[in-house]
Amino acid sequence: SYLEEGESCNVSFEWIPTRPGTYTLKIKVPKVAGESNTGNNVAELVNVRVKSRGVSLNVVNVTTDIPYDSGKKNETATSAGETAVYAIEIKNIGTENDTFNVTISGKADWSINLSKNSFTLSPGEMKLFNVSVTSPPDVQNKEKAVFEIKAESTNNRKKNATVVLTTMVLADLYIEYVTVDYYLSIVNKTTTISAEIGSLSAPTKNVLVEILVDNNVVGSRSIDIGKNGNKTISIDWKVDGSVGFREIKVRVDYDNTIPEYNESNNFKKIDVIVMKEPEWWHHSWHYRRAYAIPGSLTGNVSIRGINFTMWLKELNIINKKFDENSVRVVKYYSNGTVEKEVVFNFTKDLNVNATTNASGNISWKVKGSGIKYYCIYFDVEENNWTTKSSNSSSCPPSPKKFTLYTSALEGWWSNIIEPEHNGYYSPNTNVSITIETAASADNVTVEFYKKGINTPEDIKYLTSTNSRTWTLPGDYSFSEEVNWTIKVISRDRAGYETITQDYFHIGKPDLIVEKINIPSKPYELTEVKSVVTIKCEDSGVSDVVKVMFKVIEENITQYKTISSIGKNESVDINFIWTPMKYGRHNITVKIDPENNIKDKDRGNNQKTSTVYVYGLPDINITSVYVESPVEEGEQLNVTVYFKNEGHAYAENCMIVLYANQGTLHYSETEKQSNDTIDIPNDDQVHSKELVLWENATYGNPSYHGKWIIGAKIIPDIRDLVPGNNYGSATLFVNKSEKEKPDINEITVNNIVVYPKKKGNVTVELGDNVTIIVNATDESDIWNVTLNLTYPDNSYELISLQQSYENTDLWTYEFQTTDEGTYSFYVIVVDDSYNKNENISAPAVTFLVTGDVTPPTIKDFYAKGFDKSPKLQGRQIQILLQNKQLTIKAQVIDAVGIAQVIANITYPNGYLTYVILNPEGNNWYSNNTANLSMLGLYVFNIYAIDTYGNHKVSLPKTFWVTYDVND
Repeated sequence: SYLEEGESCNVSFEWIPTRPGTYTLKIKVPKVAGESNTGNNVAELVNVRVKSRGVSLNVVNVTTDIPYDSGKKNETATSAGETAVYAIEIKNIGTENDTFNVTISGKADWSINLSKNSFTLSPGEMKLFNVSVTSPPDVQNKEKAVFEIKAESTNNRKKNATVVLTTMVLADLYIEYVTVDYYLSIVNKTTTISAEIGSLSAPTKNVLVEILVDNNVVGSRSIDIGKNGNKTISIDWKVDGSVGFREIKVRVDYDNTIPEYNESNNFKKIDVIVMKEPEWWHHSWHYRRAYAIPGSLTGNVSIRGINFTMWLKELNIINKKFDENSVRVVKYYSNGTVEKEVVFNFTKDLNVNATTNASGNISWKVKGSGIKYYCIYFDVEENNWTTKSSNSSSCPPSPKKFTLYTSALEGWWSNIIEPEHNGYYSPNTNVSITIETAASADNVTVEFYKKGINTPEDIKYLTSTNSRTWTLPGDYSFSEEVNWTIKVISRDRAGYETITQDYFHIGKPDLIVEKINIPSKPYELTEVKSVVTIKCEDSGVSDVVKVMFKVIEENITQYKTISSIGKNESVDINFIWTPMKYGRHNITVKIDPENNIKDKDRGNNQKTSTVYVYGLPDINITSVYVESPVEEGEQLNVTVYFKNEGHAYAENCMIVLYANQGTLHYSETEKQSNDTIDIPNDDQVHSKELVLWENATYGNPSYHGKWIIGAKIIPDIRDLVPGNNYGSATLFVNKSEKEKPDINEITVNNIVVYPKKKGNVTVELGDNVTIIVNATDESDIWNVTLNLTYPDNSYELISLQQSYENTDLWTYEFQTTDEGTYSFYVIVVDDSYNKNENISAPAVTFLVTGDVTPPTIKDFYAKGFDKSPKLQGRQIQILLQNKQLTIKAQVIDAVGIAQVIANITYPNGYLTYVILNPEGNNWYSNNTANLSMLGLYVFNIYAIDTYGNHKVSLPKTFWVTYDVND
């Protein structure tokens, strides 16, 4: 900090370079006060080199055994037990030679190897080395290993670089095949759908495999698959009723829960055809196979190499002789019914043996669009119930290629007709056994099993008169009340055996009262229909079944019988009864009241239901009041008095008024008005006022105004005693007067023109016309109408206004708009019911002449003056030089104003004018020009109407000056 003269000291600085390169170092001593020489205050050192060390790692490529690309070179996948090889570039990014060691860290159970682990590199030099990662052979799908590769300088451990490698084991799930037992499936039969699923590269667990028919899942399995292994799954599909082409699809891991390196092979589909069960064509044929041929081609289809001996083996028929004359081809509709027997050609192969090697070819002609269905029928000679002659014929040569869909080989079958499926039968009663076979059978045996027991309780041999319908002769019954299985074994002469079974039950019938249906609101003294539903469960009753119906409160007991009732049959029985009183009633229904039938459960043979019988109102009209007499045309009201003496509140009763001048029948044609009312059953008198007529009418003169007015009240249900809900009264209507009203006088502008004309009426165009009619009548005047015809012969009907001061006067005033002759007459109507009218005649005329009256200038003035002093009592208007004035005028005319002008005379006698513009309410205005001439100005108004009549006002004056005070 302080040096004596001649002293020196050492100073040290620390510098850490941030990057390599060549630098110049400078040391500078600042100038101090009084220093005379500063040239040696700076020292520098040039070409100071800074060196560096550094390394980088970069993955440049990766190879593996499976086609997988993660998008990153340091991530890949491999098969279980296989190797992924990463090519890594190591580079010396320092500025001096250096040696780097490469090390590995990561998952211990995976194998990883370096092709080289030490590198000496000059600055900027790079080399490649490989890292091989091998997964364990038993590793599972989607397991992965992460390794860190590190390159480190041997001279400076801080100089290093790392790269992370991620290797995953991935599998590839795939579907090897999808198949069905038969590509032609039959509705309501079961076919097996199978699929083989494989897993490449790695084992996979919990693989969801789904089988779909027409995109609906019909079965699924979860499976485990080893590396490069496969598994077959199968499901049984009961074919539903949709016929035609059906799509079967198998999909694997649909939700993509299992990672794979190839997702494109996870589904596979096939098509099958479904047809309705084809009916058996003929009872003399015992075996068949169905085919479906789709498409629209026409040609000869040929099925070659059919080995009927092998077909028979499929049906467990051995060492039987194929009947070559039995071959038939039958075409079917899509609904399974026979369409026709078709022409075909059957040729035997060489060296054929009908018992051990019966083979040959079948051809027939196919045409038409869509799917065609066929069955090939055949038989053996042992089943020769009827002699079969060959039906083979020649077919067109050169068969075309068709796609055949084949069904399972099928033999004839048997159906259990009786006993009924899951039927119930009473103990010790006859149970009919009836079996029908599709083809002629040689023998049919039935075995009966109790539920849970595997040995038959009984075996019976059936008999038949036609080899197709088989029955058990005589009566056959069961005493034990258990569930039974009937097993039917049917055989033909070739030894083919078909077995079918079903279930039935032995037990007592269970007669049940299911329900008692009663109307929701039954009423006293009103017939009620009650519907009783009885049911017989488990078995039927062939005897007469008696049913009792009882209403205790009414002491009613009724019986009805039915001749029999079937198993699970429901029967409705109607009981009709009339309650004599209102209130709560108990209805009891009992089946078999004498216990004549052995019933499984008598606890449900009886049922009781409670019903409330509603009371009825009793409406009594005590009187009908109408004010009489009334004047014709007046409104007439009728008051009806009534009470409810019944057992119920009467809601929504209809009260109706009737009228007739003769005998009253209370009919629809006599109905005048109606309303609805509620009447409590309080035995009190109530009343209701209704309007009978808006205007009373006198009616037929022969009755002299006499009317019979009737009233009737109708409850919304019915009346307990219907005879007292009527009432009537007598009415007299006074006849209305029929005299015309008097037209006393008509004036036009105060000149009498009717009934006698006392002068001509002439009106100037634009003036008003006032028409006054003086009319009277004893019933008063209802209205007065003016029929006014204009000079152009158009007319108008106008209602006149009645005067407030004198009600006999009716007035109409209007302004004339057209020249010429006007004519009119008036129609006067009185205020009686008959509306009598009187018309003035002849028509009255008046003349409208052209306009000869000049306009009226009501007012005019100028505004905008700068000063308005008074001089010797007169007001002087003063305007400064070069300013404007606004001139306004109010002008009126009966016809219309054509133009309004302001005339202005200058001080030197020069005359000019300003056209004034209309601004509303008969006012006109405009501005003058700038007035520059000094002196006295004079102005007046000139107005002319549309008929050329004009008017000039008196003049007014004003002064223009340069100083208002001069």
